[in-house]
Amino acid sequence: MTTVHTLASGSSGNAALLSCDGASFLIDAGISCRRITAALKALSLSPAELDAIFITHTHSDHISGMGTLLKKTACPIFATARACRELRYRLTDIDARLMAIDCPTRLLGVSVTPIPPAPAAGGSTRRMAASASLRTPAMLPMKRWTCCRGWTLPS
Repeated sequence: MTTVHTLASGSSGNAALLSCDGASFLIDAGISCRRITAALKALSLSPAELDAIFITHTHSDHISGMGTLLKKTACPIFATARACRELRYRLTDIDARLMAIDCPTRLLGVSVTPIPPAPAAGGSTRRMAASASLRTPAMLPMKRWTCCRGWTLPS
């Protein structure tokens, strides 16, 4: 079963948890590590149990909690190549765990695709999108959620 829990959404910070077939992925870390840890605890998880972190883009409302969160988890961090360069510039001790994704990729049952920005964004960043099947890809059509500005779950 796939679930998406919005931990925070808005200009003051964005973070969500995608759980799929036993894997747990944090999407963005735009709130404090303390808030992320508390939200994960409410879902019976800890930062150490995360399988990966996906960074959609490097605006502060999507990465402000990363510095401290890096000390609480050893999981890999995925972002576009451009976002990886920006993260390396902004955060220390991230390089060994940072992995660039610039083409569709499948990780632990989740399809991850970098998408170009909306025209209003001025072409300044590429963002990440992910999709996961609600049961198994062979049984059901893919249901998708996307993060660019807020979270959308199609019906």
